[in-house]
Amino acid sequence: MPISELLILILTGLVMLVGLAGTIVPVLPGPTLILLAAAGYGLLTGFGENGGQLLATMALLAVASGAARLWLAKSGASRGGASRQSMLLGLALAVMGFFVLPVIGALIGGVLGIYLAEYSRTQDRAKAWQATRGVLLGFGASYLLEVVAALVMVGMWIVWVWPG
Repeated sequence: MPISELLILILTGLVMLVGLAGTIVPVLPGPTLILLAAAGYGLLTGFGENGGQLLATMALLAVASGAARLWLAKSGASRGGASRQSMLLGLALAVMGFFVLPVIGALIGGVLGIYLAEYSRTQDRAKAWQATRGVLLGFGASYLLEVVAALVMVGMWIVWVWPG
């Protein structure tokens, strides 16, 4: 393998690791970054025998995981009884929390925002916690799904570039 192809392989792998890290610690759009790295690899080195099909499958997986992430989060919120206003306040406090206390602050702010908004709306701690729990379960399921999708996408790229 020429040095330029080896360098592209290493850089692509590093970008994919950043994408995985961005999926695990949701700061970057992980599956999108992984997909772009794979597409860049294919454009720079060629797609070979099965690269085109694997890249197309990776793209479908990235889109499907993004759509499922939104659906699962909304489904969890709906099942828990969270209102749209609670979700918006939770999002706002999650963003603020992220900047105050990176990564963990987003989780604390989001949960606190949903709980406080639901408690303010219903004046019932049990209902507020039920809504908050529904949101947490929905987001948790969507998070796990996205991590699995990102890992599968990286695995597909490894199959693509593995010699043999």
